[in-house]
Amino acid sequence: PPLSSVALNAEAAGYRAAALLDRMMSGEALSPQHIVAEALHVVTRRSSEIVAMEDPDLAAALQFIHDHVTEAITVADVVDAVHVSRRALELRFRRQLGRTIHDELERLRMQRAERLLVESELPIPYIAEAVGYNSPNYFARVFQQKWAMSPTQFRREKRGELISCQLKNWKSEMLD
Repeated sequence: PPLSSVALNAEAAGYRAAALLDRMMSGEALSPQHIVAEALHVVTRRSSEIVAMEDPDLAAALQFIHDHVTEAITVADVVDAVHVSRRALELRFRRQLGRTIHDELERLRMQRAERLLVESELPIPYIAEAVGYNSPNYFARVFQQKWAMSPTQFRREKRGELISCQLKNWKSEMLD
């Protein structure tokens, strides 16, 4: 399996640490505390995932997808880059990864879109373009199919969850 790491919300943890430091500098006696940094998302290291592939054509296809996922590439572009028949490459994808080339493109695009929606203020049309969709409407439709909510609703809900988690951690740290 690919090696992964977790992207942490270091900024929020830094603010909590600064608040505790401020309290200490004001003369308040505090017991030692742990500052919890919320996880933002899992980061799969591409090099680990692709290099571990035994099939060089599949590895090349995955590398091409990862390198160009922000562009409006198609399955045909992936096939052309690898110089293998579409049928053969599709079979390898299904056998090794359990999904199609198109599914892999959509998976990576949605993964990136989810991060951008939660971590940025970019308007939805810019996010659609940044993840390789020519049409914001098509992007919204694909997103809606995956999450059963619009990108705007997703942004609002996930940010609400993140803020709620941050407040909960902040309150528990302040009570210690």
